[in-house]
Amino acid sequence: MKPRNRILFVLVLAGIILVGFWVVFSPNEPVEEEFPVTWEELPQAVRQTILEHAADHEITGLEEVTLGQQVFYEAEWLEGDMEVEIKVDESGKFLQREEEKADADDEDEDDDAE
Repeated sequence: MKPRNRILFVLVLAGIILVGFWVVFSPNEPVEEEFPVTWEELPQAVRQTILEHAADHEITGLEEVTLGQQVFYEAEWLEGDMEVEIKVDESGKFLQREEEKADADDEDEDDDAE
């Protein structure tokens, strides 16, 4: 093998090895997938927790979320001018509550639905 070809071969082989190490040892972020669900599709324990937190507010969104191997549920509703979202695991354990100011677009959509 000519010296020039040998150098090229070594460089290509080194590149392949480096890419292989990067693929194997790089941290993989779990992919989050969200699916709309109906009230009836929720486990009973999840429904109970959502009702405890939502009280008499109308629930405007339900989703099943898969993050890697973890599955949890999200429920949304409006409290005044705030949009509230909670996360509940499959066993009904409350995980998190988030609040943000409701967008004017969200309010317009709610008005159109009535």
